[in-house]
Amino acid sequence: MLEAEDGSVLDARGETIGVATNNVAEYRALVEGLRKAVEVAVDELEVVSDSELLVHQMRGEYKVKNEALKLLWVDAQ
Repeated sequence: MLEAEDGSVLDARGETIGVATNNVAEYRALVEGLRKAVEVAVDELEVVSDSELLVHQMRGEYKVKNEALKLLWVDAQ
């Protein structure tokens, strides 16, 4: 979900992605959210996630070892 500072919803969605791990699903959601933020010209963004792995990997605190996640990590960067 993309939410403006005033709380109004800019975009919200959910979609099926087939068979995937929860980590892949979290990364795909991040990448799609970032793409939508660019599309609607968001100039400042705060990402909130309850995925410890995703947060630590995106901060560079954990290495990305899984090949599927590496590709998504690169997209998110």
